Amino acid sequence: MAKKKTKLAARTASPEERAFLASILANPDDKKARLVYADLLQEQDDPRGAFIVMQCTRAELADGDERIAALDEQIAALLAKHKKTWTALGENKGARWEFRRGFVEKLSLDAAHLLKNADAIFAAEPIEELSIWKIDESATKIGKSPLAPILKLPLHRVRRLSLARQELVEEDIAALASAKTLGSVELLDLTNGGSEAVPLAGLAKSTSLPKLRELRLGGCMMGDEVMAELAKSKTLRFARLVAVRNDFSDGACEAIANATWAPHLEELDLSSNELIGNEGLSAIACAASAARCRATGARGRAARGRRSQRVRRAGASRRCASLRARSRS
Repeated sequence: MAKKKTKLAARTASPEERAFLASILANPDDKKARLVYADLLQEQDDPRGAFIVMQCTRAELADGDERIAALDEQIAALLAKHKKTWTALGENKGARWEFRRGFVEKLSLDAAHLLKNADAIFAAEPIEELSIWKIDESATKIGKSPLAPILKLPLHRVRRLSLARQELVEEDIAALASAKTLGSVELLDLTNGGSEAVPLAGLAKSTSLPKLRELRLGGCMMGDEVMAELAKSKTLRFARLVAVRNDFSDGACEAIANATWAPHLEELDLSSNELIGNEGLSAIACAASAARCRATGARGRAARGRRSQRVRRAGASRRCASLRARSRS
């Protein structure tokens, strides 16, 4: 028996509303487009209009502003009453979403529902932060990769993409490296929660991530050899690298220190890599100082002793970087 396709039609919009919505989707950072759309809804006594205005106002308030508490209370009340009528995402079992500036901008969804309903989702919501799970359970594949079909979806507005804990295979990494839909991605999370190493070497040849700023590779069971391959990449550039809980030793630190992308680093986290010793810490410290990068590195037995060290660039009077070396007690 064929499975019934999930319905996504929450409300029939007028042609004028659809035109304004298209403008918001095309220019998600344009506050004016959202407020014009809100005015249209308020003229129709639609509470969604007031909600959009409130969230746009709330997004611009500085911490401690006395208006925050009242706004948060009003926003929460409207969401409690209308959350599931303002989007049809609730019809996707297990989906989690967050309204920002009046629209769903953050979405967490399993691969099967995303593949089934992607056109409707991206036509209705300016999704900028997307977490995809159960990728390995998807029945849709291109070759051996269940991720490849997902990367052909209209992801061009997504800025933060999480594929964490998905047990990605080599074919998935190859598809990720060559995808044509990730041009806006600034943060890519490939944190691993499985029992198998993630074959990340293929990411070194990536041509798909021109705006990448942060790369998360925690728990991927990478060794020095894989980091050496990533370090030679001619295309990867990022300001923040989180590579905690891997199998790095001093060799990985040397590779990072001499990586093509090392001059761009502003923050590096190698916590819980217990095989890193003094030589590795020194290499990272020198690279951090030269690049004005804040680096955190967990050390192995050879580095035990001092709890931390601060690295100063030669002749500089101010601190350029700090290296916190942690060890297990």
